[in-house]
Amino acid sequence: MKRFLFIFVLFIYGCGYTTRPGVAPDFKTIYIEPFTNSIDITSERTNIRHHRTSIAGIEVLVTKNIEDVLKRDGRLRPVKKDQADVIMTGSVLSFNREALRYNPDGTIRESRIHITTQVAIRTKLGETLWTENISNRLGSTFAGATTDISALNSAIQDLSIKIRNRLLEDW
Repeated sequence: MKRFLFIFVLFIYGCGYTTRPGVAPDFKTIYIEPFTNSIDITSERTNIRHHRTSIAGIEVLVTKNIEDVLKRDGRLRPVKKDQADVIMTGSVLSFNREALRYNPDGTIRESRIHITTQVAIRTKLGETLWTENISNRLGSTFAGATTDISALNSAIQDLSIKIRNRLLEDW
């Protein structure tokens, strides 16, 4: 029995599981400041498979999507700044398209979109709770305008869910 209990305790503490949220549980409302676009498109990439680019208004899409994800979740309600318990600030740091597959003529057939943001959470009194760079995992696209838009939306949705998870579940 002691052996079982020891293995159980080791498993619980070793797996990294926590019930502690990323912000204090007494915070119920959040103000999301409009994200800024800090993408540096002037620096060169050394890997030809990665294409640094910028999407006009990507910061607006990210801000709106995070708001929508939090509204659907319901645990931390987006409100006006003067009503908020905590404030989120953020910046889009990079938007990269990585070539995954090529057509026989050398054009890109499939690519992956990778978005990186920096997110900070602070109390309304200005105390910083945490600051972190958060990136998406998804966003493959095949050549074509419709699928590019779909992949961008998928990448932003995945990023927003990761931000929500970090904010509420601290995984």
